[in-house]
Amino acid sequence: MDSTLIILEKVDGFYNHAFSNLVMIVLGAIAILGIGMPLLINWLQNRRFDSDRKLLKQEIESALYNVTNEIISETEQNVSTRLTEVEARLTTDINRKLDIAQGMIFHLQSNTMRKHVFSWESRAVSLLNACNCYLRGKHLYGFNQLFEILIEVGKEWAPNYPITTDSKLPDLMEAVIAQMKELDDQGQYMHQIIKLEGIRGGLTYSDE
Repeated sequence: MDSTLIILEKVDGFYNHAFSNLVMIVLGAIAILGIGMPLLINWLQNRRFDSDRKLLKQEIESALYNVTNEIISETEQNVSTRLTEVEARLTTDINRKLDIAQGMIFHLQSNTMRKHVFSWESRAVSLLNACNCYLRGKHLYGFNQLFEILIEVGKEWAPNYPITTDSKLPDLMEAVIAQMKELDDQGQYMHQIIKLEGIRGGLTYSDE
């Protein structure tokens, strides 16, 4: 009987000790989990945040790079288009001024011929060249002045003084007529065209 009690007491003591250890282990595990889990979760969240931040940074950098390239490309195209337009406008303006300047030279030449002894044909060539240049340069005031002089010279001299077959007059008259027709969008040159065509048709040649 005593031995049985002793055995029971030992068994009971063993289970009590084991249960106490189990309780300690469980409490320790709970304590560890209670402290460690938040830390683990926080660490995982930080890692995920770093990964998302890097990905977002890459996306932003890529978007900025694309937008920057688009802006640069559009700017280059706009600048190129603008430069082309400016260059074309300047070229047109320069050519127009050169035509006017050349027309003035022929104009002065015709005035010089009027004061000295030159054939009417030579003076008419200078007048036609001046008219042609003024038309190309859109210097219509100068053209209108010279054209009336040209018609007076033609009416006075063309019927009585024949020209040679290699004369430049017919071709120059045709060039001036063609330019007037090109600019005649509202019929403003109709009467002048008729006048010059009349003189052109009345030309006579010395070797006919």
